[in-house]
Amino acid sequence: MAEIRPNDASRRRKRRTTVETRPSREAGEIPTGTIAMAIAMSHPLRVRIIYAMNSPERRCSATDIAEESGIDVKRLSYHMRELAAMGFVEQVDERPVRGSLEKIYAPVKALEAWEQEFQAMPPALRQVLAASVLGHGVNALGAAIDNGTFSARDDATLGQDTFFTDEQGAQEAMVVIDDALKALVEIRENAKPRLAEANEEGFLISYLLAGYEGSLRPV
Repeated sequence: MAEIRPNDASRRRKRRTTVETRPSREAGEIPTGTIAMAIAMSHPLRVRIIYAMNSPERRCSATDIAEESGIDVKRLSYHMRELAAMGFVEQVDERPVRGSLEKIYAPVKALEAWEQEFQAMPPALRQVLAASVLGHGVNALGAAIDNGTFSARDDATLGQDTFFTDEQGAQEAMVVIDDALKALVEIRENAKPRLAEANEEGFLISYLLAGYEGSLRPV
């Protein structure tokens, strides 16, 4: 049996920390729990990957997200590997692409299952993370306005409201938003083979959906 020397970096395996302390990269430790959530959600690109794979849950590769977002596939690949190391996603398959194997990832657990770690964070950090997620939608809206595409379609729509309701109404509203999101993702996936068959790039459609318990600022 070949001897594995302690200083052989190629054979060194990372290990998960079991305490809520900041991990040491030099020691090969991997963050877990609230530390992992904070590290993952503090980077806008990782947030985008997590939500792309959980809204709704699906399997995809770095190339899939690159084609949808226009982000460099090498950057996406790096951050997907980091998310896999922290336990957010896992490799579930491979597919041959131009002489190499492309990794297919899937969420380790539904995004809602991270609620415990999220709630354990300080309120200030939760607010920062929520702002980061919503910031992606606001940036897309700003880009459309800047480039003049926001009003390019006669069927474009924009709606925003904060209203009072009871618990039944709140639950019904969240179901409507969730169903709309799932339908939009299905439309996106159904368009891919049509665009491929027509050899067309297509054009961008942006939407911003968020359902949450609101609040009113003092007048």
